[in-house]
Amino acid sequence: MEEFNELEINFISIQNNIDTSTSMKKFFFTIMSDLLKWKLNLFASLSYQD
Repeated sequence: MEEFNELEINFISIQNNIDTSTSMKKFFFTIMSDLLKWKLNLFASLSYQD
């Protein structure tokens, strides 16, 4: 997404209902992707604990 932002390209996926053409939609997409990263990291850290 950073490359798209640098090139001022909006990402729109009809199949997955993702749209970054407005500030609010871009904000929502960023928050959701960061939550997914956090969740994956949390599960990974829990799986390595005894």
